[in-house]
Amino acid sequence: MSLKLSDFLTDPLVQVTVNSLSNAEGVPMLKQYQVDNNPVIRTLVDTRALDSHTAAVLAAEEMVRGHDKKLWEPLVPEPIQHIVGLLTAEVTSPMEGLALLVKDGSPSALKIAAAGVAFGSTGETFKSVKRMLSAEDMSRTADMLVTTSIPLVDKLAVEKTFRHLSPQLLGLLVEGLNNLQHHVTDADVKKNMDASLSNLKTEVTREIQLPKNPKAPKP
Repeated sequence: MSLKLSDFLTDPLVQVTVNSLSNAEGVPMLKQYQVDNNPVIRTLVDTRALDSHTAAVLAAEEMVRGHDKKLWEPLVPEPIQHIVGLLTAEVTSPMEGLALLVKDGSPSALKIAAAGVAFGSTGETFKSVKRMLSAEDMSRTADMLVTTSIPLVDKLAVEKTFRHLSPQLLGLLVEGLNNLQHHVTDADVKKNMDASLSNLKTEVTREIQLPKNPKAPKP
């Protein structure tokens, strides 16, 4: 059963994580408004995909972002150490961070990766991005994000790890990638994503039915 926003801070693993990291110098306690305003958390809640482990990971990332890693890293609870390390790794772009999560392939990593792509490519958030970017920049962004997302889609389909995602999150991810496809200018990228999405839909529909109109989280 997915956690709700109102249940986030009372989850036992989240509480252990928050209490441990609050002992790090300069790291404040996690507040409810931070949870409410975290787009990945909200996306996972809205798509009924937020489990305790993933919640603890995201709680840790929210708390330690911008703080000295040497001070908080030893205090991260062992069950989430690896994935928190991935989320806080030094990367040159969000695309590189997404690639790290996809390569890891653990349930929490895939949920966070899928939620990040879905949030940025659906609903009002996607409309806002399109308004802000020129057509050229939008195409460049779509090319990069779709290219980075192909390994995610392939992993979900080939390794059947789509089972870690809720139908609602899967549906939102597919909708988002379809939105991005309209702005892709690289023919090979478009062709590869078309094939990957087709394969994913085939594998998914053997077990579950995707929602027709998944609800995108508000920005």
